Amino acid sequence: ERDLFLTDLLRRVSILDYALYRRILLESSALIPAETEEELFRLRNVRLAEKGFLPPHEAVGVYQPLKVADLPGRRKPPTFSGRAVDTYPLPIGPSQSDRQSSLFGRTLAQIHDEPTLHRLQAEFAGLCNQVIAADQLRIRDREPLARMVHKVDGYISIGLEKILSESDEERPYEGPGLIQSYFLADIFRVGYGCALALKWKADRWRRLAWFTGQGLPLGFWGEAGMGVLGGLLLKKPLFYNPRESGPIYREFASMDDITRCETELDAIIAYDDLLSLMEIQISPGRTDNFLTYQNLLLTLWAYHCLDLSANHTPPPPLSMTQFRRFFEALWQSGDRPRRVSDATRERFLGWLAQSSGLATYEIAERMTSELERLFGDIEQELGNVSATDLDSRYIQMFLLKP
Repeated sequence: ERDLFLTDLLRRVSILDYALYRRILLESSALIPAETEEELFRLRNVRLAEKGFLPPHEAVGVYQPLKVADLPGRRKPPTFSGRAVDTYPLPIGPSQSDRQSSLFGRTLAQIHDEPTLHRLQAEFAGLCNQVIAADQLRIRDREPLARMVHKVDGYISIGLEKILSESDEERPYEGPGLIQSYFLADIFRVGYGCALALKWKADRWRRLAWFTGQGLPLGFWGEAGMGVLGGLLLKKPLFYNPRESGPIYREFASMDDITRCETELDAIIAYDDLLSLMEIQISPGRTDNFLTYQNLLLTLWAYHCLDLSANHTPPPPLSMTQFRRFFEALWQSGDRPRRVSDATRERFLGWLAQSSGLATYEIAERMTSELERLFGDIEQELGNVSATDLDSRYIQMFLLKP
């Protein structure tokens, strides 16, 4: 079929322009097939690159973090078409759709110039394609494409929020001005850099952490802590949030996600530093998967309150008789759900200071919210339980004998 087609094509060319026909034959005899194929391959890649589909080793550059201070030197070339941002009407107030959409979506809604929106649409599509190429994904239906669009939208929103938070002045059109002045890919890199900074912080801490030196698994930090660390220690960090419907791990979507994750990581690091100062040594090869930082600390404290010797090693589980003595002195008198008394909280803080060698105010300054959450977990688990109904099978906050 190819030969028949070429023969007919050349015959028609010879009828219309014999000189062109003869020139085509002379040039074709000098063509090198491999060189021609390479040139066609290059042109194909150029056409794909115009749509954002770069080779993976080039597309992965979209994940290279960028600092806000480096943005001014990477402005877009000036455009002379389109409406000036400062001539847009000011928004009267947030609508319902504004509250539900991302910062990038709300910023786009403030732009009232069609040519600008079309340019941003093409730029956003190219950025999504570049991220697809960098992740080496095969998009065959709408669902994975929608996830990719949400991922890019989220990191652009984080980048915008990061830039706006470091801006010295507040202007009503700062957001629309940013996405018109800078490439969306650069704003994406600023946002992704925030997630990478958290990952690098977790990586650096884990290499030198106390729990790593003791050979403990990530499960030592409980379900929530293991989830946060598990998401950050991935090659491409993810946000852990089991409270939402859908996947437990998802891409970071806002600066609030970054802040929440950083707060959880700082709490884990604070507990790890405290445990290292208490000189607790875990016996090598220990395979107790039920040991967590909470039941380790609280059981050691219970030993201290009961005047039992634990020597700052993983203490043997308490008997129910011993735990009931501790349990009855734990609460503030009153109706249920009971509350851990303030005197008990102060004694716990004093014991931590004595065991770690830190001053009480140093622990309080760094760990007040974490310690309050610890006591809140105790109240949630045991605040409605009477001493006669205690059952070691359902108590997670202390190490107890069956």
